[in-house]
Amino acid sequence: MPITRRKPMNHSWNFESHPSDRPTLFGIMVRLNRVQTRREKIVMHLKSIVRAVLAATVMLPAAALEAGVNPPVSVRVVTLNVREGMGALGGPATEATGDFLTINDDDGMGPNSGLNPDIVCLQECRSSTNLLAYRDAFLAGYQFYRITQTDAGGNFNALFVSPFWNVLDVDSVNTPGPRNIMRITFEVPFALEPMTLYVCHFKAFTDGGSTATRTAEADFVGELVYDDINLGLDLDDNGSRETTGGSFVCLGDMNSNNNFDGSLDGLFTHDTLSVDTGLLDLPVETLFGRTVGGAPQTVTFQGNPQGRLDYVCLDEVSAAFYDSDSNGSYTQDEINTMGFVYSSGDDGGALANGNSSATFNASDHRPVVFDVLIERDPNGFFDLRDLNENQIIDADDLAIWERLFLMGSAPDVNADFSVDADDRAYMKEGVRETELTDVSTR
Repeated sequence: MPITRRKPMNHSWNFESHPSDRPTLFGIMVRLNRVQTRREKIVMHLKSIVRAVLAATVMLPAAALEAGVNPPVSVRVVTLNVREGMGALGGPATEATGDFLTINDDDGMGPNSGLNPDIVCLQECRSSTNLLAYRDAFLAGYQFYRITQTDAGGNFNALFVSPFWNVLDVDSVNTPGPRNIMRITFEVPFALEPMTLYVCHFKAFTDGGSTATRTAEADFVGELVYDDINLGLDLDDNGSRETTGGSFVCLGDMNSNNNFDGSLDGLFTHDTLSVDTGLLDLPVETLFGRTVGGAPQTVTFQGNPQGRLDYVCLDEVSAAFYDSDSNGSYTQDEINTMGFVYSSGDDGGALANGNSSATFNASDHRPVVFDVLIERDPNGFFDLRDLNENQIIDADDLAIWERLFLMGSAPDVNADFSVDADDRAYMKEGVRETELTDVSTR
């Protein structure tokens, strides 16, 4: 379902951004379009890479894996309200968060892991020092961004980005509410176009004044995203919208329970034009909710009263990858293929490094996880056997496949809907071809 792309209007806002604390090497490598050596990748993030590969080759909707078509790039995005600030390392809430919101894998190639996010969006942060310490312990090498504006309680939005990705622009955008939103645009490796995120934390409470403020915030952000999609992005802040296209995701703590009060309507329908903004309300379920049927189980806030306060809203083009029957609407099953609300008790802590109580001890909110699909660059290298993504098929790819096979989770690299000796032979064939090419060019 095509949509005309545009960008934000020139709203009058204060523009603030926090310098990224990323290692210079990563920035240089991305900017020069260089690929990290296979040995570095394996040493640093073997399990992380493996799970990313699985997400891109095994978990994609059938519509995204048509024969002869390169599958889209998968980007794992997680949003979480950390409840009055990420504490210092060693604190029970911080350590619990570090069990799931991490690339660390405490049992090596065993059954447990963290969520392995590419992007982490946090609300209600209070200390850059604590966030950077958290990053170094649980998301090593990731880039850190925050907005400098804080609300009356000292809260601000922050974000971690994969160390291999090139951030193009970061804006702190004034809203009618108590907290600025963060808008960030970045390039995703192997993707055709950039991705733009809007990290929000809308006004809480249900009294008339709070609801009116939240409504104004949603109206403003909906108009902002509508303009960004349709008019283009001003990534160099020179007043000209020079960049069109890309994927757009609005996410965070919207503080309206499943939008029952209608305060978020403006996110999805333009307040003045009465047309779709391009964003979709996509209420994913918990892992347990997926299995039991009945009313969707979408609770993200564990306090009293419980409810769905945290959202990830994709643009229509990005969501279309999951529209299995191409009818322009989404069943709950289709929505559930996009992501999930993570409660560590649902899987016995399998995605929280074995800690089944991690999400209960971390915050009064649960993380919402989306695997956003974006179009792959058709001119780039792609082969299902390139498991470490270094653009050749080599012995390291074969070693990764063999380890995964022993775990029972090897990818179906020859796309015949089974994982067997034929996949191993196909992997070895690619390695031999690479070795012969090396010999012939010496």
